[in-house]
Amino acid sequence: ADGAAIERADGAGWAPVASAGTLVEGDASSLSPVSHDVVGEGDAGTGDAGETLTVALAGAGGTIGRMRLARARGFDADERALADELGRRAALALENVRLFAEARAATEAREWTLSVVAHDLRNPLAAIGMCAEMSLHLLPPRVSPAVRENLEAVQATSAQVYRLVDDLLDVSTARQGTFTLIRGETTADDLLAEAAATLRPLAASRGQTLAMAADAAVPPLWVDGGRVLQVLSNLVGNAVKHGPRGGTIAVRCAMADGEPRFSVADEGPGIPAEHLPHLFGAFWQGKPQDRRGVGLGLAIARTLVEAHGGRIWVESAAGQGTTFHFTLPVDGGAGDDDASMETVACVN
Repeated sequence: ADGAAIERADGAGWAPVASAGTLVEGDASSLSPVSHDVVGEGDAGTGDAGETLTVALAGAGGTIGRMRLARARGFDADERALADELGRRAALALENVRLFAEARAATEAREWTLSVVAHDLRNPLAAIGMCAEMSLHLLPPRVSPAVRENLEAVQATSAQVYRLVDDLLDVSTARQGTFTLIRGETTADDLLAEAAATLRPLAASRGQTLAMAADAAVPPLWVDGGRVLQVLSNLVGNAVKHGPRGGTIAVRCAMADGEPRFSVADEGPGIPAEHLPHLFGAFWQGKPQDRRGVGLGLAIARTLVEAHGGRIWVESAAGQGTTFHFTLPVDGGAGDDDASMETVACVN
């Protein structure tokens, strides 16, 4: 066409989105999908007159805009059909932009609310946990077992909620685009030993065996040990939750393709193939009715591994258990044993 313009409807009337010709005013609700006007004198298509096509852009809630095309020699039937198709595609693009903007605004509002709530919950939860711990220490020797059990339940529950609050804050920090790591030299043996000390009681609560092994060939690692333990805790916690009672959870570190690779394998029912692409998304759960978490563990694990410059992925098949793998960098020749703080960019 010799000229073209797109207008978008808003509360004040029509506003040009992009223009390469003459825009006209009017009520789009009265437009047919394709209408045309002859401009000038003479017959359309003879070169002595011009013709314009006005295409209504229809969205889910009605007409959202209009597209106007102008051509000196006029339009034939095929070109009018093409104009109609262009209008349909332009309307679809504008509708997608609107839906994306609404979805992004809703996500940002949710994350802001969660970060504020999580931040404000930390101190009260810490106080509850400390009071429960102090009360346990002050209990007289002959106190009723029920009193001790109740205090231990309060302490354990407050610690669980505190970890959830930390997860929410980690997600909020990562969404802002940066994450802080405090790197130092450590070994795979040390990491697995520390993880075993904290995670074996969790596995034992379901009668499961936690098997840890690190190959001697794995060189020293230059990582944030606390964050790596957080990754292992999330992965082993998933394995405990989904593995069978009395089963075995195998955690191993070995060299593979020239880099240290950690693996956490369970004997659970496996993950359906249609769920695999969504596993590492924040707030995603295969069973929405499952109240044992909010779907943050794997999203945080991926954020932490990628912040280290590593990769994380899963291998699973229905009825054959699940294995999560992640890689970490070796000691990059830091030159000393001092820890270093590093702020890294995260992909939102």
